[in-house]
Amino acid sequence: MRNLCEHLAQIGCEVTWLEVNENGELNLDDLRKTLRRDTGIVSVMMANNETGVLFPIEEIGKIIRENSDAVFHVDGVQALQGSDRSKGTPGRSVRVVRSQVACAARCRGALHSRSVKLPPFIIGGAQEAGRRAGTSAVPNIVGLGAASELAMKFDEHERIETLRNS
Repeated sequence: MRNLCEHLAQIGCEVTWLEVNENGELNLDDLRKTLRRDTGIVSVMMANNETGVLFPIEEIGKIIRENSDAVFHVDGVQALQGSDRSKGTPGRSVRVVRSQVACAARCRGALHSRSVKLPPFIIGGAQEAGRRAGTSAVPNIVGLGAASELAMKFDEHERIETLRNS
């Protein structure tokens, strides 16, 4: 997403970057102050892949809904194995996950869109409710689903959090 935002800035779009504190946490007051009613999209990582910091997605979604008409994009790639963090994204939102994080086949992912109409990614067919053309890789889709189920049953989050924080 960072490269896309840098590209958008280069072609004249207004992009606002918010910093994180020394613990890698987002200052939600900075988010509130920065949002405008005409903000187009807010993109946030659900979990940082380097620090393990988990962002308060529900609270961020609420702040966005109260202060803007923006679409909320959640990069859930590193948080697929999270219990309640994997259930959904509030408001007008788009959430993406990637299969290999859940030990499923590489180069597969999933997109969950709530109240956001997306143009087709690949034009030509009606697959995925008109979002893309082409034959779906059913074995990989089933594999991602199975890996997701296993991730949801994983019950060692507290132990891992303790190890991360020590």
